[in-house]
Amino acid sequence: MKLTVDTWYEVGPITQDNTGKPVFPQLPEGGGMYRFAWPDGRIYIGQTGTMRSRMGGYRSWNKRHTHAELFDALRDTGGTVSIITAATLDGQPVDMSRRDAREMVEGFLRYTQRPTLNKDR
Repeated sequence: MKLTVDTWYEVGPITQDNTGKPVFPQLPEGGGMYRFAWPDGRIYIGQTGTMRSRMGGYRSWNKRHTHAELFDALRDTGGTVSIITAATLDGQPVDMSRRDAREMVEGFLRYTQRPTLNKDR
């Protein structure tokens, strides 16, 4: 089996509002992969069925969904958001609306790109 993943598309910077909460660039509504990256080499890779809703979840710290190290990083300046919304498996499109498909792609990306801020589940 051969998994092919599109290249990361940089959407824009992570900024902060006047209370210090992260503000994300405009993202598509659908599902896919997302990556937070900072100039010092810190990277986080995740997957979601709805990009916009997931980013909203990062605006407030909730230890069930976001570990403290990632939340602190999101409040640092200089971070960017990139996305992947397409992949193929043996030449066939991967249905990114399916959680199991996104988890397969996320596992591949985490294995090949070794993000520094992802915690083992």
